[in-house]
Amino acid sequence: MSHEVRTPLNAVIGMTNILLMDNPRPNQIEELNTLKFAAENLLVLVNDILDFSKIESGKVILENISFYLPLLVNNLKNSYHFNASDKGIKINSIIDENIPSQILGDPTRLSQILNNLVSNAIKFTEVGFVDISIRKLEEDSKRISIRFEISDSGIGIAPEKHQSVFDSFSQANSDTTRKYGGTGLGLTITKKLIELHNSQIFIESEIGKGSTFYFDISFELSNDKDVKIVSFDDLDSNKLKDKKILLVEDNPFNQLIARKFLEKWHAIVETADNGIFALEKLTVNKYDLILMDIQMPEMDGIETTKAIRKHRDISLQKIPIIALTAVAMENDKEKLLKDGMNDYISKPFNPNELFKKITKYM
Repeated sequence: MSHEVRTPLNAVIGMTNILLMDNPRPNQIEELNTLKFAAENLLVLVNDILDFSKIESGKVILENISFYLPLLVNNLKNSYHFNASDKGIKINSIIDENIPSQILGDPTRLSQILNNLVSNAIKFTEVGFVDISIRKLEEDSKRISIRFEISDSGIGIAPEKHQSVFDSFSQANSDTTRKYGGTGLGLTITKKLIELHNSQIFIESEIGKGSTFYFDISFELSNDKDVKIVSFDDLDSNKLKDKKILLVEDNPFNQLIARKFLEKWHAIVETADNGIFALEKLTVNKYDLILMDIQMPEMDGIETTKAIRKHRDISLQKIPIIALTAVAMENDKEKLLKDGMNDYISKPFNPNELFKKITKYM
């Protein structure tokens, strides 16, 4: 179901983004933005339900990799800047300067926790602020304990509802879904992900006086001093100018959408409908990167990647391969990396994320 639902969503969101980039008439912009908003909300609902199922079935395994926490928080803040500005809300990040540059943990799941809390704070705040605060609690030679706090000046939650907001498919009030949307799964998922970190989430809130959600997580300190800290504030399309990319994708709509974006970034794009055609093209042409769909007829993305990694041509073995996948129920990243992929991006993809992933390997 994950693949079947997300594939058409990829086409809807992708085509809407393309139409918005193609200089629509002023009277079409509002209609396209409405379509995009509705499609992205539908994607949030689908992802919530899929994530909930994944966590419930015990299929979420936390990574333990080196990452730079202040950059993660600043990128999160920047990603919500426009949402907050549209509502006239000030979004702030307060980062303890005593937090070390590198810690070990799961930046993807931590981002998901913070994303859920920040998006909720913005959703339920009409005036005022949203603050993202991280501070060191204690540290020894091996570990550091950090408190994360998301505060807002929003509508608040009645004391008797403080625990029920974490229940599955539950909202603080009966009209919340109608007024604000959502599945009522965001805080449930957040709570479960924090519990996977052997911690708990707490709430302080009153009606009309805003809310504060906070939790503590203990991380190992990292000895990796060579982790590169890269931040992309904008999309410099010259980074992909004249780069040759092979797009291996059987769905013509997905091909069209990905090609449109890549060509707008001045890349040279060739396509293959499945793995067999991809291997044929790779024997006669040189490419800088491959975007590889996973589910394809004749020869799927996993088989194709394994064949490339075993190819007699050493340069071909080393070509970066980014998986394009609509599947979200398995431990995708670990399996795809094991099968020879360098990275992956979920469909429907965010154009900014796709650009960042590609330029990372250029």
